[in-house]
Amino acid sequence: MNNTPLKKCRSLLPPNRTAREKVLELVACTRLDAIPLPIKSLMNADECPAELLNFLADSMSVDYWDGEWPEDVKRDMIKASLSVHWHKGTDGAVEDALKALGVTADVTHWWQESPKGTPGTMKLIATANKNLDKNSETFLGPKLAQQIRTIIKHVKRGCIHMDIVTGANFDNEIQVANALSSTKLSLGHMVAVI
Repeated sequence: MNNTPLKKCRSLLPPNRTAREKVLELVACTRLDAIPLPIKSLMNADECPAELLNFLADSMSVDYWDGEWPEDVKRDMIKASLSVHWHKGTDGAVEDALKALGVTADVTHWWQESPKGTPGTMKLIATANKNLDKNSETFLGPKLAQQIRTIIKHVKRGCIHMDIVTGANFDNEIQVANALSSTKLSLGHMVAVI
């Protein structure tokens, strides 16, 4: 039997507690204190264990989550969540949400077009900078294109109609052979409507 002294704990029991309840409380207090529980790291996207990121995302109200994303994208989505919620409905929120996914967004409102577009509309060019789908043979597959649309739908202003153009950025490397089946092989920035 271990003879280490029991740690003194602040009691939560009423004054009329029995001796047995008092001993049980002391034992429980000592054992719970012995369990390493890094609470601060559980609420930090950079330090949270990877297997708990989905719970952290849920507690941070991440609008869209895919368990198949790489760990760095999951952490970026969690970190961006607060800013996205503060600015939801603005261009900045759309850009922040897509940036966490590794997508660059370029927003053009109807009044910024020449000639002016239809009031209440905007165009968004979303350029993927990395392939998030390990199982996809294409750089910008239908799954990523759908994720981009879904994130935009959750973050944009509800009353605005948005035309979305998705594309991929290949950084001047010849790795575009399978990028999109309907486009030609080219270098540099490629944008294709999907």
